[in-house]
Amino acid sequence: MIFAIPGQTVDMWREDMRACCELEPEHISAYCLTWERGTPLAARAERGEISPLGDDAEAEMYRAAMQYLPERGYGQYEVSNFARPGRECRHNLLYWHNRTTYAAGAGAYSYVEGVRSTNAGPVDEYIHLVEEKGSPVVFREKLAPEDRARETAIFMLRTRDGIDKAAFARDTGFAPDDFINDDLKRLTTEGFLRDEDGRLFLTDKGFPVADSILVHLLR
Repeated sequence: MIFAIPGQTVDMWREDMRACCELEPEHISAYCLTWERGTPLAARAERGEISPLGDDAEAEMYRAAMQYLPERGYGQYEVSNFARPGRECRHNLLYWHNRTTYAAGAGAYSYVEGVRSTNAGPVDEYIHLVEEKGSPVVFREKLAPEDRARETAIFMLRTRDGIDKAAFARDTGFAPDDFINDDLKRLTTEGFLRDEDGRLFLTDKGFPVADSILVHLLR
């Protein structure tokens, strides 16, 4: 589901969620509309034909989803994802825990032992590279151990469970506290993050501004 569409109100968004829940899906993804450069939507905005709703409206709709969907049995297990118990998306959880993924087909991505690679997107190019070079890979990078750990921390903090500090240290070789700078300490004090019982995680106050918080984990 997409919210913060031009002209949409909070009441309209709640009605969309109600209609969705009536269909009884096991999993719901709720994403705020993004305005990507080079798209027809962005071009219309540049011409003044439509306008984004603004940060306040987007935040209000997101908070409405955080309240409405769990009330109807869909637990929020990641910033934008809600599911009935036991129906969380295993595919996406691999990404959010930075686990191994393999690429298969045109445009696919892989992440194996700290190496990220991308296959050619256009099918004809993909076929040509396989026939000529034996590999469709057009991009490959190997992350340094610290960069890999920081990336893992960013992904895991997007989940409701956050970071299990002992497991993180065992899996990455770094303690989460190694990456906690003064900004993150301040955000913890202000209630956007919580550090307790061996876990570091976003609070309900922190989820609506997750991207702004997680950027502090980058160098």
